[in-house]
Amino acid sequence: MTNENIRTRILRDLDGDLTTDSNHATRRMFRCWLDGSYLGEDHYRSNVEFIKGNSHDRKAMRRFIISEFVKYIAHDAHCSASYAQKVIVERFSKDYLNMLNDVLIDEAIEFGAEHSSQSMDDLRALGVVKVIFTPVNTGAA
Repeated sequence: MTNENIRTRILRDLDGDLTTDSNHATRRMFRCWLDGSYLGEDHYRSNVEFIKGNSHDRKAMRRFIISEFVKYIAHDAHCSASYAQKVIVERFSKDYLNMLNDVLIDEAIEFGAEHSSQSMDDLRALGVVKVIFTPVNTGAA
């Protein structure tokens, strides 16, 4: 696959508003990335362990989310993480990327809480204002 084809594929996956649409396909698949659906149980356990240990530290969570999101996009597009990151950074403004990071951090903290004994009160204390659970359409059309 050429770089232009990879770029087009990444841009297609980033189309739409990732910051407000919790049901956006890329956000749903990133949740699957975190839950180990792509790389297996070891990845799942590593993600939960990191999130549980760092959910109070937005700076650490930001580094984690950027790293994992870029690795997810790269894996999905069959390219290097550095190339995926380059495409993402060129596509969005710094303000938009900051908003995206914030919503992905909140979702990761929710994910960690769902897979640990951390309560919703703990989430609120960490600054997670709104928790949205979006059911996946499991029925046939």
